[in-house]
Amino acid sequence: MTSKISNLGQKLRQGLDRLTDEEIVSRILAGDTGLFELIMRRYNQRLYRIARGVLRSEAEAEDAVQDAYIAAFYRLGQFSATGNFGGWLCKVAVNQALMRRRRLKSGPELVSDSNRTQYGDQIMCALESESDNPEREAGNAQVRRVLERAIDELPQPFRTTFILREVDQLSVSETAEILDIPMATVKSRTHRARNLLRSELDAELSNAVRETFGFAGKRCDRIVDSVMKRIEYS
Repeated sequence: MTSKISNLGQKLRQGLDRLTDEEIVSRILAGDTGLFELIMRRYNQRLYRIARGVLRSEAEAEDAVQDAYIAAFYRLGQFSATGNFGGWLCKVAVNQALMRRRRLKSGPELVSDSNRTQYGDQIMCALESESDNPEREAGNAQVRRVLERAIDELPQPFRTTFILREVDQLSVSETAEILDIPMATVKSRTHRARNLLRSELDAELSNAVRETFGFAGKRCDRIVDSVMKRIEYS
């Protein structure tokens, strides 16, 4: 499928971005298939987070997202314009991820690759720094890895619910619709996930607290060199 979006000018792209999901779907069904790129760019992060929550693997999640888009493209005619397209598309992604998980279950256990993951931006946004301080940036990266690893250790139903509610910031009703579970279950799973994460992070932070306010490497060398020079020339 040749994209009709990538080569368009910025102004035209911005104009198309203002189209609703339903308007885009209508135009795709009318033959403007290149507009499917807008759908993908609009939902890539959300679908990836969903698939990543189910599969715990970056590579498998990316494959599941691609499968979801292919499945959705060929089923666009089944989507009702009176429904919630985002919720419908997320359901497709959940189903594709779960099917992939079942296929892989008979093979080697999926190993988390959370040190490479991108999700969790909503949780960690306060940690982002524009500073060029390498020690601070390394510390922020370490905190992100701790959070991602802790989320990965959640049981799959809690993990997926937590990602939709807390990471992607969907409402209780939206999450319930996507996962096809009662809203009360969404609330209880989210609460349970928070408690499990709190316990895990408390242990991690207790171990890490001894490493705070470190003074090593270049800073240590700088102080030593400065003092020795002052002694030498005193």
